[in-house]
Amino acid sequence: MTCQRLYGHDGDNAVGVYFFNPEGNRCEVYWQTGLQARQPFVEHIDLDGDPDELVAATHASVERFGNEGSTDPSYVQWTQDMGARGPS
Repeated sequence: MTCQRLYGHDGDNAVGVYFFNPEGNRCEVYWQTGLQARQPFVEHIDLDGDPDELVAATHASVERFGNEGSTDPSYVQWTQDMGARGPS
């Protein structure tokens, strides 16, 4: 299954994974990190790597950008593309 987008979930700070199931429904799975960061906080993550490295990278990123938030430019483009498509 191919993931559509990985990003820090709005509201509670979490690592979120959005994907389409075989029936075409968009689904979300997320892990609440317990970290606090200003929203929006969106960046790419590598789920194929070591879980301990993912946790360490998440902590480092929140420490670096948590006060002002962070939005990966590709996420901005993705939201514009999704909005242009309209509801599916």
